[in-house]
Amino acid sequence: MAKAFGYRVGDFSFKEHGRIAAAPSEGLAAFIPAVTPGYARPDHLAPLIELLERARREPVRAVIHAPPRHGKTDTILHAIAWYLRKDPTLPIAYATYGIELANSKSRDARAIARAAGVELDAGAKGVGEWRTREGGRAVFTALNGSLTGKGFRVLFVDDPFKNRIQAESPTYRSRIWDLWQGSTINRVEPGGSAIVLATRWHPEDLSGRLISQGWQYLRLPALTDDERALWPERWPAAELEARRREVGEYTWASLYQGVPRPRGGAVFNAEPALYTPEALNEVREYRDGIGVDFAYTARKHADYSSAVVMRSHEPERGRRVYYVLECLRKQVLAPEFAADGARLQRAHGGCKAMGYVTVFEKMIVPFMSDRGFTVEARRVKADKFTRAQPYAASWNDGRVLLPQDVGPDSWVNVFLAEHLRFTGQDDDEDDQVDAGAAAHDLLSSPAGRIAGSFSAANKRPVKLTRYTR
Repeated sequence: MAKAFGYRVGDFSFKEHGRIAAAPSEGLAAFIPAVTPGYARPDHLAPLIELLERARREPVRAVIHAPPRHGKTDTILHAIAWYLRKDPTLPIAYATYGIELANSKSRDARAIARAAGVELDAGAKGVGEWRTREGGRAVFTALNGSLTGKGFRVLFVDDPFKNRIQAESPTYRSRIWDLWQGSTINRVEPGGSAIVLATRWHPEDLSGRLISQGWQYLRLPALTDDERALWPERWPAAELEARRREVGEYTWASLYQGVPRPRGGAVFNAEPALYTPEALNEVREYRDGIGVDFAYTARKHADYSSAVVMRSHEPERGRRVYYVLECLRKQVLAPEFAADGARLQRAHGGCKAMGYVTVFEKMIVPFMSDRGFTVEARRVKADKFTRAQPYAASWNDGRVLLPQDVGPDSWVNVFLAEHLRFTGQDDDEDDQVDAGAAAHDLLSSPAGRIAGSFSAANKRPVKLTRYTR
């Protein structure tokens, strides 16, 4: 049975090289399974195949979106080998967000080229650049790497942003655009082609700017409007719908559909899941954790500080639910909040607490610890909107549960109201959302070390002790 297309290319033996060198190379679609035995023909990517074949014959300017794990990058790597087999004098460039990834893709593409019978120059076989005997070359580099001073007939830019955090940053988006205008696109020779393959994290990312300039946009969504899967043999519609619930609508739109959603709309569904005391008492295996949002910086001196207590439970393998047990929310000075936080922590068995902190807020952590409220601080790497996405995905999938039977003065009413108002666009109040996101992340992580955490004593990353509950 043919392997699902999209697996990492393995090493090729000389025996395979000799057998595959005579494989048909008229079309890229037939070339892929011929040069990589066991791979299925990627018919689900037929529009991409057609575009890549056209890019060898005529100038192409195109932006490509395809969902993750659907074979997009493997198709590009095979196309590079196919180009060089067709024309071993061709100069080709492949740039991505980081040099380690670029080097990995270079090794894969070189293995494919060898298997396809492309004669490589033994004296020019570095990881970042390798050549054919006829003078063609393939350069693999980071987007800010070694393209300067070289010209290429085909340029591929594959994922200029590593993740949403980079793409959501106006500074980083401007940096990528400056690199593109000042260096990258200028390496394409007259009559050459430039193709950008990228997750559409943000409407104004590199892809968005190029599309606005008139570049072709080839969008291959995971699910069509009538719910047909792009690659049903590998990713059936039911599997994609489950993934959609898992990652949330905001991430789904960007990562799987190629239509990034602008901020400003509701993030949390208006009808949260609820639990009764009886249902909570039936939970036997669980972990408790506290998420904290501090308000003690120059910017937030008048805001609320919040601590949200959650209990995580896995009723079935791979499906984790989160019970919101309690929320401490006060607009008080640090000593009073520390005392209240310490009482809250003791009331819940001394469970672990974690909060996202800025440089200023990090300094409050030892102060809290000295007063009995032990909080592990995780460095802020994204804004509150981005941090809230995994939490919102669980909430909207019905896996974050609030107490059902509450009175008009319950904390639940204020907690729910803030979540329903939250947009990530300069909200007046977002402390409970951020504390909830921290608790969710804490309980979604393994029970050992939390990456990027600080020691309360020396404020440097340390290995944390394992805990269970």
